[in-house]
Amino acid sequence: MVRTGTTTPTISTPTPTVLNFGSVTVGSGNSTVQAFTITTANPVGGVTVNAPAGYEISTTATYDFSSTITPVFVGIGFTSVAYVRLINPKTPGVYSGNVTVAMPGATTQSVAVTATVTTPSQLVLASANSLSLFTSNPGAPSAVKTFSVNGSGLTSTLDVQSSLNFE
Repeated sequence: MVRTGTTTPTISTPTPTVLNFGSVTVGSGNSTVQAFTITTANPVGGVTVNAPAGYEISTTATYDFSSTITPVFVGIGFTSVAYVRLINPKTPGVYSGNVTVAMPGATTQSVAVTATVTTPSQLVLASANSLSLFTSNPGAPSAVKTFSVNGSGLTSTLDVQSSLNFE
C-alpha cells in the first residue's frame, strides 16, 4: 500500500551504519554475510538498495544476491533486513564504499562497507590434483604426463618429488 498525502516519506538511519568485513584473502570465495535493517515511514514509492563495486546485496541471507534490490514494503511503514557480502575478491586492496537506501521523497541513507583483501602469505597451485593411469610395456617407459605448479609468496624453494618408481 502506498500512502498519499502531505506526510513526508522517511527512511530511518539503518542499523548498523558500518559493516566491516575485516581481512579477506584473495580467492577465498564470497565473504560471510552481514546484515542491516531498513525502516521506512509514509512511503510514496518503492525502496531501492544499491551495493558499491565489489559487493552484493539480498533480502535473504543465503541466495539471490545482486548489485540492486527492491525490498517489498507494505503499509504505512515497515522494517526489513538487507544482507551484504563481498564478492569473491580477485585482487588485493581495500574494498570500501556505501550501500545506499533510497525512496522517492525521502533522504537517501547509507551503510558504509569495508574489507581489506590480502594475498595469501604462501600460495601453491597445481594444474591437476592427480594424473591419469600410467601404462607401459615391460622394460619400456610409459608415456610422459605433465602438470604445472605455481607458487607465490614462498620463502624458500618449492620442491616437487615423485613417488617410488616414477621419475
